[in-house]
Amino acid sequence: MSQKQLSKKDEKISFIVYEENTIPYFKQVTPKVYKFFVYGPTILTFLAIAVVVISFFYTKNVEHFIRSKEPEIIKSLRTENSLLAEKGQELSILNKQLTKKLSQGIADSPLAGQFLISPVAGQQDLTSPAKVNIQDIKVEINSDKVFFRFNIVNVTQDGAKLSGYIHIFTTDGNTYQKYPTAQEELDNFSLKYNEGESFATSRFRPVEAIFKKMDRNTLIFKIVIFNRVGDLIHQQQYKEVTN
Repeated sequence: MSQKQLSKKDEKISFIVYEENTIPYFKQVTPKVYKFFVYGPTILTFLAIAVVVISFFYTKNVEHFIRSKEPEIIKSLRTENSLLAEKGQELSILNKQLTKKLSQGIADSPLAGQFLISPVAGQQDLTSPAKVNIQDIKVEINSDKVFFRFNIVNVTQDGAKLSGYIHIFTTDGNTYQKYPTAQEELDNFSLKYNEGESFATSRFRPVEAIFKKMDRNTLIFKIVIFNRVGDLIHQQQYKEVTN
């Protein structure tokens, strides 16, 4: 073995160690040990950061994969739960409104006796400012039926969801009809506001009422709309002269 090789093999890094309350002493380490203590912590830090980053993206990918493979029934249940929560919130608000109305008397209602529909406790006229606009009214008549169509447009100032009950009356001056059908109640003047066609809309909602064909050519339609607790939110009359 050459002298050069011996020198390289015997290479060591020397340093004097000073410790508190002790005599300094001489210390030698090999270059490998020295490099380990100098570069090791830095390398380990970068490795730890790399492991954390890889774990984060791996977790995200696993979560995305699981969601993509999630059964349709679970997605459906989540949607149903969301709808039920929204419905529960609406029912809670309605319950508070009804409780407040029940503490008031029917005699105080400004709408008592105005319609064929029986008034309810604390009933109010909320037609102004307008919450509903009726658009695209069309009347179609065939051999035995009358079709009365229109769109309910939500024009609430804050764009709040609108819901309630729709009643439509028609007459030719001789006979009366109502939609939804309630001829017995109509004859007895005992209609209830919540026996109308239920609706809910944030924008617009089409309505189609079907009546029996009448004898006379002039038909008058009346649209009456209540909210969920019986307050009047819209009324409108429309006249159609048929051939």
